[in-house]
Amino acid sequence: MKKLDSSFDREQALALAQRLAETRTTIEIQVPERADAFRDQMPLAPPSADFGDKEIYRDQVWHVLLQWAKELIVCTRVFACDSDGLVIADVGEADGAAEELPSLVVTLIGNLQRHFVSQPKLVSIQLEHNWVTAIPLTVAQGLVLGLISLEAPKPQALQHLSAIFHKKLATL
Repeated sequence: MKKLDSSFDREQALALAQRLAETRTTIEIQVPERADAFRDQMPLAPPSADFGDKEIYRDQVWHVLLQWAKELIVCTRVFACDSDGLVIADVGEADGAAEELPSLVVTLIGNLQRHFVSQPKLVSIQLEHNWVTAIPLTVAQGLVLGLISLEAPKPQALQHLSAIFHKKLATL
């Protein structure tokens, strides 16, 4: 009876290892032109700050997490707000129009939730010159993470960001 999976064939594995050892290959590494291009390939490690840590104040944890999010997504502003749109913490530039965004984002998420009967995982819209992205933090009832960026955030980076924030907020 012939095996269907050859990955466990010891003789084939040894022959392959010997062929690979005999051949010399050169690997060229290409350095991206943009300094921040590495963010597209490999996410920044999340900070070790944790809401359950008794040695650090919660506002400091928020600041560290939001600063990390700002660098990961390359944003001009990152904020966390409650279900009424009141800003709990923020990092980055805030102009006059940006002050209204948290309440508008919360209203948008609420309207989408009423219309589709389930809470959206994230909402991203393009305004004139900015992208506004909101991630409802379902583990902490009513909290929303908001991001304002010049370019559309990458979905993989947003998923990574959402997972880290949900994990960190689970210790509240």
